[in-house]
Order: sequence, then C-alpha cells, then structure tokens
Amino acid sequence: MSIEECLSRGDYNEAYCNALSKSDPFVFVRLIGKTGIVLDELDLDIIENVLSKAAELIISGEFIELLINWIVVAIDKKYKLSNKLKRTLIRSISTVCENEKRIDEMQISEANRVLNILKLDIKHH
Repeated sequence: MSIEECLSRGDYNEAYCNALSKSDPFVFVRLIGKTGIVLDELDLDIIENVLSKAAELIISGEFIELLINWIVVAIDKKYKLSNKLKRTLIRSISTVCENEKRIDEMQISEANRVLNILKLDIKHH
C-alpha cells in the first residue's frame, strides 16, 4: 500500500513504516511535512524509529529545523523512549548545539532544554 493510501485510511503507522523503509530521506521528510507532528497517532516502536531517523538526519546536517521539533514534542510528552534512543538523541542534539549556525536562537534554546532533560533521564535510570 502506498503512503498516500495509508494516509487516506488514517493509518499513520503504516505510512511511517513505508516512508522509513525507503532509502530516500526525502520520502520521510515529505511525510513529516505533510502530516505535521502526529506522535499521538503512532505506536511507540514507530515513534522510536521516526526519532532515530530524525537523529540520523540531524547529525548529517539535514532538515534540522523540521526534525528538532519532533524530538522536542516527544520529550515534552514524556514518551517512554529507550535509553539507546535517548543517547542517540543526545549525540544529535549536541551536534546541532555545537554548530549554532544551523538553527535559530529559539530552537537552540529548546534543543538545550531537551538535551538537559535527556541527560537527567539517562542519569536517573
């Protein structure tokens, strides 16, 4: 089933699984742009995969402003993310914060706030 068909049926899990299986990151990014932040519509394992892909793209310097918002929302909603993913997110967010030219000042502030939450959470587990 195509991503468009999944979306027309309201099956966000399948749409994101489909997009994540593609080698072209633009398929994933276009889906994010089309749906907006739909974390509440996704199963936790799909959220983990989406955030892992977001971290990967952020580290490579791509789509930072779009993807950092997904991470911020996931952390603020306190999803039960794996420690492995939390460490990956810490690495990607740290990379973004070290190169402040990539995002605006407000997003740097949000990124640092989320980074601190993740670090505290890892420390206490």
